[in-house]
Amino acid sequence: MGITTALSEVHSVRVRRVHDYWNTLRGERFAPGRAEIDPAELSDLLPSLLIVDIEAEPFRVRYRLVGTLVVEVSGFDFTGHYLDELEFVSGDGEFQEAYYVVWKEQVPVYARPYWPFDTERKTCYDLGIFPLSDDGENVTRALAVEGYEEIENNPHVQQRSYGWRHRRSLI
Repeated sequence: MGITTALSEVHSVRVRRVHDYWNTLRGERFAPGRAEIDPAELSDLLPSLLIVDIEAEPFRVRYRLVGTLVVEVSGFDFTGHYLDELEFVSGDGEFQEAYYVVWKEQVPVYARPYWPFDTERKTCYDLGIFPLSDDGENVTRALAVEGYEEIENNPHVQQRSYGWRHRRSLI
């Protein structure tokens, strides 16, 4: 998958749009607060958005909101679950690393996970993760967006839910 902080690596118009929106909100700060995000301004992107809570000690990521398209692609609504409780077919632990970099470095991170049903592993989608701060000093949440345009526009790539697995019991 590989992660980067370079927006130039991003192909997705959706990810770039969220970057521009986030960047406008933050101004001179490293990140805006969650309360500043107006869902109406991103209404057409809501199905592709995720909002996570970031816990510092120990470091954990909890999914507060998972958009309906992300749920459809994943095959499971993981709202309310921790990232370390889930094992995604695409990612190999790099999702955790990406959120960690956002938290530690206080910068947006971009990734290009492989589309899990492309058996030759040539097709990727874009993921953008943007820091949010409730206190103006620490990353306490993140806004993420998954840009599936390459998959949606590729008739040769199988498009279906890829499912999920528990790493440990969620009960």
